[in-house]
Amino acid sequence: MNKFNCSTCGETHPLITLLEFPQPSVVSEISSGQVERHLNVITKNIYGIDRKKIVAKVELNLKIVDYEDELDILIWVEVEGTHLTEKIHELLASKGDNVSLDGKLIQEMPFYRNTLNSPVSLTISRDGFDICIKKLFEKYV
Repeated sequence: MNKFNCSTCGETHPLITLLEFPQPSVVSEISSGQVERHLNVITKNIYGIDRKKIVAKVELNLKIVDYEDELDILIWVEVEGTHLTEKIHELLASKGDNVSLDGKLIQEMPFYRNTLNSPVSLTISRDGFDICIKKLFEKYV
């Protein structure tokens, strides 16, 4: 089996169970000195930029119809600093509870057109960041 039927859009795609995106250009341009901005390394997959936003690598899991595995996409998202500021009290008060943040994709997803800047909902837990689809595929529903 080298193709799968996507449960999200209903189309057939090549069967790949893991896709990982490289570091976004905004991070590599700052770290290489091409762009003059402040980069704060929070973890190896979470960066603060100019204290105005964070970019984070998150895992998006999509169910594959007629196959026992999921399509895991490791993709980068952005969360605005103003939104983080609004959620800071909830984040600090969290004792193992999940906290949701709104963000957007900063990379185009394979197989899906027009996903750049699509809104997503992030969940922060003690295990790190997870991502769930919020509005990304509403045109397919």
